[in-house]
Amino acid sequence: MVGELEGSPFVDWTVLESLRGLQGEGQPSLVAELVQLFISDTPMRLDAIRQAVGRRDPDALAFAAHTLKGGCATLGATRMRDLSLGLEQLGRAGGTDGAPELLVALDAAFGVTRATLERGDPG
Repeated sequence: MVGELEGSPFVDWTVLESLRGLQGEGQPSLVAELVQLFISDTPMRLDAIRQAVGRRDPDALAFAAHTLKGGCATLGATRMRDLSLGLEQLGRAGGTDGAPELLVALDAAFGVTRATLERGDPG
């Protein structure tokens, strides 16, 4: 699964533009608030996945990965969303084999995604 994601983008900027469209004039930046929440919340979500993998607990893995996947989808963090989906599917299938590799890729993807979102532009 990790190899299949090599060319997928880290951030889908059209998702963020859609969120900006929901914001009223003169209101605080909805996107900036969501990005900050995502950046501060994601390490806890990754830790929950890490613990589930360490315990070889497929139910906890599926739950934690599903939770992270939702946040990723909301912000257009596409590579992280896809990796989280892979982890969720492993857990739902009752296993954790292959999860450590996906978790390493997910950790790396978070680093790039965080930097990209903090930069705030598609470049």
